Amino acid sequence: MDDYWWCIYLWWSFSIWIYGEKEEMKKYLVNFVLSYEDESYNEDTFGLDIFAENIEELWNLLETDSPYTIDSKLTISERIEEMVEKHLGGLKYDTFAPVQIGEHLEDALVEVRWTDETFRFDNESTH
Repeated sequence: MDDYWWCIYLWWSFSIWIYGEKEEMKKYLVNFVLSYEDESYNEDTFGLDIFAENIEELWNLLETDSPYTIDSKLTISERIEEMVEKHLGGLKYDTFAPVQIGEHLEDALVEVRWTDETFRFDNESTH
């Protein structure tokens, strides 16, 4: 191995030793409910795929209204606004909140990681 490649190998090995291996990005499905003047539109929940390293980072992205994917220039709230305009005919809302978070698995299934139990039981149908 020549000196150039040897230096790169040492730098790479040292970086992993110092910083640890970087976690792979995971794809989460976050279901939101919209509301207007404290009235929830229970039937108008919708999902948004958001990429994060883990569930803690996902919560941070939601709290700071960060871009929802690595390549996106839109923040989470801007993407929600775009989706409401496109799919719900510009429904009037003043608030959105996550009500369920699922993680996409390799077999194309989504495993629920968190559910807002208060919303679920307050708004669940009884039939």
